[in-house]
Parts: sequence; C-alpha cells; structure tokens
Amino acid sequence: MSARRHPLTTVVLLFAFLVGGVLSNTPLINVSTSVHAQTLGTAAVQTPNGPELITTGNFEHGLDGWQASTRTGTAFAAAGQAHGVGAQLCHAARCHDELSTQVQLPTPAQQSFLSYRFRVDSSDTSRVCNDRLYTELRTKAGTPIETVGVACNFDTNGWQYRRTEVSAALTPYAGQVVRVAFVGSTAGSTPTGFAVDDVHLTARPMPLLSHQPAPLIHPLRTTRHVTPLRHSVATQRRRSGRFHDQVGMGTKQLVDNNTFDTGSIFP
Repeated sequence: MSARRHPLTTVVLLFAFLVGGVLSNTPLINVSTSVHAQTLGTAAVQTPNGPELITTGNFEHGLDGWQASTRTGTAFAAAGQAHGVGAQLCHAARCHDELSTQVQLPTPAQQSFLSYRFRVDSSDTSRVCNDRLYTELRTKAGTPIETVGVACNFDTNGWQYRRTEVSAALTPYAGQVVRVAFVGSTAGSTPTGFAVDDVHLTARPMPLLSHQPAPLIHPLRTTRHVTPLRHSVATQRRRSGRFHDQVGMGTKQLVDNNTFDTGSIFP
C-alpha cells in the first residue's frame, strides 16, 4: 500500500511550482507553435525573377507579338493548342526559319534572365552539329548583340529547359527596345524540326554589393607615436653609456669594500 500524502504537502508543492515558474520567467504554456504558424500564414509571396517583359512567350494565341520569316521550312504556332506545343521551326532539310519579338527594357539597367523550353526532333543520328537552333539577342534594327544558346540535331532528349543571365549583354541597352530571336537552320539532307515554348525575359533590380570598402587611415595616425630612427639610435647609445658607467661604479665600489690582504694568503 502506498503512503498517503498529507494535504498540506500537496499545497506546498503546488505553491513552489507556481513561484518557480514566475521567478524563472518561463511561460507555463508553450506558444511558439502558434506564433510560428501565424508568421508563415502572413508571409508575402515573392517572385524570384522579377517582372515579366515578354507577355506572349507561351504562344497560346499563335504568333501574336512575334515576327516570323521562313525559307523552305515552316515557322508557325497554332493558336489554342495545349501547353507544350509552342512555336515550330523548320521540320525540313536545308531550311532557315526565324522567330523574334520586341522587348522594352527598363531603366536603369537591371539584372535580367532569359529562360525558355525547346525541343529537337531530327532524323540525323550523327554526332555532328549539322542542324542548329540559335537563341539570340538583337537590337531593334536586328543587329546581333549576343548568341545566348545553341542546340544541335543530336539534342533529341524531349523538352529541355534553359535559363541564362543576360544582364551584361543588355546593360548597354537599358531603356531601349531589343529583340529576342530564335533561328532554326538545317544543312543536312535529313529533316530536323525545332520547337520553342515558355519564353520569359525577366528583370529585377541589381543586387547590392555585400562587401564594405576598407576604411581610410589618416597618415598622421600611423606616425604619431613612431620615433625617428636616428633619435632612437642616439637614445640607445646614451642609455648604453649610462648603463656601463653604473656598472663600472658598482664594480669599483665592490672592490673598495672588499680589500683583501694578499700577504695573509700568500706568505
């Protein structure tokens, strides 16, 4: 049978527990879970890549907003097609198709990213890059700025995704109109087709530099307590001379105070 606890003992233990909790400033109820949940619930969703500069990059309305030119091949985008069809280029041998759109760049210059999905279908099984899909940045007049990417006839791995930062190439053209172009070119005797979809050009403010400049040091602060070398050498010589003088005087005094009678030692 267990011992029966006295009622007074129970009251004393309860009082000590409450007083201990107050003195240690420890809450008796854990509220961290509810506070954390409230923080997550009110957090704002941020877009990592910034505002979208191309609004017709999904080709859901055909080639609206795009300019196409074709030679022997076929450059088209069927309106109303399901996601993943995109714009088609070439699908023929010895073709040259171009597809481009104009983009107004913001000012001042911002950090820019170009992303897109592409697909290559080819009957050319060689590992030689005979047929190519170029991704280019151009001026409004069509002058090349930079070739962002190249896909070859052997890149037949289904839909693929590419994302490239193009800030350096577009910074000199801040506030101007530029072009994003896709060029399909086939040189082989077998047909090759290209498809492009989900084209995005985004821009966001340039990131700030994380490092701080080194503080400037006043020239006087580096020489305020430095003694010139010539004064230092002279001071050392004076101190060295006083030291030897003191040593000599101490030795003489020691000899005077300890006079030996050599006759008593050597008869």
